[in-house]
Amino acid sequence: MNDSIPNAGLIAGVGLLLMAALSVLGVGFVLERLVTPGDAAQTAADIAASAGLFRLGVVSLFVVVALDMLVAWALYRVLQPVSNRLSALAAAFRLVYAGVFTVAIGILAVREIGTFYDVWDAGLVLFGLHLLLVGSLAYRSGYIPRLVGAVVAVSGFGYVFDSAARVLVAGSLPELTVLTGAGELVLALWLVFRSRRLAPHLPQRSGRSHGQSVSSQADTASASGTSRSPRSARTHDWTVTS
Repeated sequence: MNDSIPNAGLIAGVGLLLMAALSVLGVGFVLERLVTPGDAAQTAADIAASAGLFRLGVVSLFVVVALDMLVAWALYRVLQPVSNRLSALAAAFRLVYAGVFTVAIGILAVREIGTFYDVWDAGLVLFGLHLLLVGSLAYRSGYIPRLVGAVVAVSGFGYVFDSAARVLVAGSLPELTVLTGAGELVLALWLVFRSRRLAPHLPQRSGRSHGQSVSSQADTASASGTSRSPRSARTHDWTVTS
């Protein structure tokens, strides 16, 4: 059994859970506590009075960016057997989003709160596209439950819709991500508790050198008068063991 993909799944799941906790700290606790909407003077005074807490929030978000990059690689590895190109595209969307979020955090560090949220909102379109692809690939995979893939894809659509609506439509609108934002949490929990049960059987086409090696072994066996069919030469599907 090849452990690299189950290991990548565990890394992705743990990374996503850590990101959720750090995001709650940085945004849900620090910013919600220090930022007073529509009152820049009060916000500035609260940040000045709690400068240490504010810096903690900023640092926690920078750690989220680092975890974003790790998760992008791990999910690429988990979903690569479904489609190498689409899993690479999904990873690229997440990496570009991480870059945009880094810029937004830099803006937050100089206390431009409104601009921070504007840049972050723009980046969430890329994040939503990432989730749409991840959900689609998970749904098609055969080794991740289709329900998990569907929930992640719907969550991605919610992020794309909400971010585009904030840019294109004046005034406030109901946010879909209030209902769909748990998609990554569902995926994270499944990866943490179930990814180690994945039993990958790499197909023959997974690497040219692998195929050449199998062919060479078959030729050698034929030349020596033996008859065998190496398991490594067969094409298998991914299965989930109980």
